Amino acid sequence: MKQSVLVGPRTSKIMDVPIPEVGPNDVLSRVRTCGVCASELAVWQGSGNYPSKIGHEIAGDVVEVGEMVKGLKPGMRVTGLIYHAFAEYAIAPSNQVIPIPEGISYEHALGEPISCIISGARRTEIELGDTVAIVGLGFMGMLMLQCIRLRAVLN
Repeated sequence: MKQSVLVGPRTSKIMDVPIPEVGPNDVLSRVRTCGVCASELAVWQGSGNYPSKIGHEIAGDVVEVGEMVKGLKPGMRVTGLIYHAFAEYAIAPSNQVIPIPEGISYEHALGEPISCIISGARRTEIELGDTVAIVGLGFMGMLMLQCIRLRAVLN
């Protein structure tokens, strides 16, 4: 398969690598889209070990599942926290993969960033009337704004 591999700071190369082998609890997915996460910026800029395989925010299609995997099967559209995903295929433990609901495109189904926001909002102690500052109102900031608003209202 083809995979984008960081070979040095700010330098990637498309390489031929083996398709990952599926273990008993794994899900192998064909990557349809992969987000670019700021958490990988440091390695891109030069603070990592090279070569390095990055990318972890994917949406794709299940190709194969391990014998212990329940609820996921080949052909399902999925998203999740799936490492080394700037590639044609990526593998993850089944507990890090969820189905994509019908009607949501691959490009709008990047579940990992949404999971980060939900997790952060759940850990935030906030009540109705509290003042909150959110720095940065891009995709993640706008999601956090909505979650914090719901968190305050539902407490």
